[in-house]
Amino acid sequence: YYADHAFISCRGLSQENGVTDGSQEGGEVRRMMLRRAARSTLAVDRTKFGHTHLYQIDDYACIDTVVTDSLPEGWSAFFTQKGIPGVEAAL
Repeated sequence: YYADHAFISCRGLSQENGVTDGSQEGGEVRRMMLRRAARSTLAVDRTKFGHTHLYQIDDYACIDTVVTDSLPEGWSAFFTQKGIPGVEAAL
């Protein structure tokens, strides 16, 4: 499958271990869609930051944009360094 734009979420993301999921099956589907989409957006709430789970979906190489309700301290600079815009959206 291929997509123009993939919107995915995850169980956790850390600066050291990337974007992670709690199961291999779910993580593999998310990984495949990130890699086969022309653009990708990671949609996460503030509770996901700083957590690592079982399966790595991506190391931020395939993420084009991050949308969240709040960027914790240090994450804006991290995303800037990776060339990823971080967007805070009011809920």
